[in-house]
Amino acid sequence: MLLTLAAPYRLALAVGLILMLCESAALLVMPWLGGRLAETFLQERAGSSTIDIQVLFLGALALFAVQAVLKFSNIYLLGGTTTRILADLKIRVYDHLQALPLAFSHRRRHGDTLALLTHDVYVVSDYISVTALAALPLFFTVSGALALMFRIDSLLAMFAAIIIPLLYLLLK
Repeated sequence: MLLTLAAPYRLALAVGLILMLCESAALLVMPWLGGRLAETFLQERAGSSTIDIQVLFLGALALFAVQAVLKFSNIYLLGGTTTRILADLKIRVYDHLQALPLAFSHRRRHGDTLALLTHDVYVVSDYISVTALAALPLFFTVSGALALMFRIDSLLAMFAAIIIPLLYLLLK
């Protein structure tokens, strides 16, 4: 059912997913760029100059700007798409309720039917726009962060890969 509701909007959802993946990639570049900037500040080598610091600083500012544009574009695109999916879902639920026999309305409380039209439809819409679409970029970000951590220190990365999910489960 959810796939049939989202099918007319697959292009917008695919573009939103690509924007999320680009945002995740920019998020993964930021610690590397910050490390280079800190390294340039802290090391006193003959090769580091104020031009290196300025280039790295401008690169960090440009990366922040790219992240902001990607996030805004994604929120704008997916917000509109989610609203349209929500409207389609409400229309389908309303049409279905209208097609039910009158005995259905007599057996149910009016608040249950109103909750179905208002709250439950929003829950499904939030699942589509927040949970389902964010799963792949989140997986990409976690995988990329783990790959970068393994590149720096494999023992510490393995420790973090084991401990962090355990802590999350304990907190849940």
